[in-house]
Order: sequence, then structure tokens, then C-alpha cells
Amino acid sequence: MNPVSRLWLRMRKKLGNPKLLCDTCMYDYPSACWNPKRPNATECPDYRKK
Repeated sequence: MNPVSRLWLRMRKKLGNPKLLCDTCMYDYPSACWNPKRPNATECPDYRKK
């Protein structure tokens, strides 16, 4: 994740509006996703929109 994206994410978290990626990810099932932050991940290198 680039520095601008990280800054934007931190700003959104402080405002109370983080975007949860798992709800719209095509890998949103346990056997496909090994992210330890699942199902509340706000950043993920493997994210692909459904």
C-alpha cells in the first residue's frame, strides 16, 4: 500500500468510517482467504472486487 493510501485510511479511521473490504471481496470465504484480519480487514494485498 502506498503512503498516500495509508494516510487516507488513517484519516478515514479517525473519522469513524473505515471501509471494510471483506464484504465486497470475491475471496470472501474461509478456504480462499487467509488474511488474519478477516472479516474486518480494511487493507488487503489480495483484495479483488466482486
